[in-house]
Amino acid sequence: MMIKFHRILVYPRLFILTIVFLSLNVIPQIAVASDSHLKPQKVWVMFADKGISSKYNKLDLPVYQPYIDEIIDLGANLCISSRWLNGITITAENNVIDKISRLHFVRSIESVVTYKAKFPKQEKRSAFSLAPSIPDSYYGMSATQIEQIRVDALHDKGFLAKALQ
Repeated sequence: MMIKFHRILVYPRLFILTIVFLSLNVIPQIAVASDSHLKPQKVWVMFADKGISSKYNKLDLPVYQPYIDEIIDLGANLCISSRWLNGITITAENNVIDKISRLHFVRSIESVVTYKAKFPKQEKRSAFSLAPSIPDSYYGMSATQIEQIRVDALHDKGFLAKALQ
């Protein structure tokens, strides 16, 4: 099995986002419903080229507008375009996506993947349980803060705020 690392170099932001999502314990879900033949789907349309030849860095060129216009004319709705990925995200029905896939300038079409994080369910607490309990000390509810900044130790040594003005 040969791993293609060139895509990692071409799409470093996508690679980094994938690593971040995986490290956050998220579950990918393909955005395709069970009755996907009836509902519009959200897909990435990747283009084979930038539409023109240029001496400039092709990553800096915007997505070729005539490509976008032709796809919209077929009945797709444009969501977003990415000059770095050289593609667009559209919503369209399956028959429109089939027509788009046959265009000579389309390299690939991929379903948009969404992520839903799984967080552990937390027990519901009342407003009273959120407040700290009142400790049995001279400092009352501020005892934790007093101990954190060691004011209690100063008081034990006789330093009191009586002399401060």
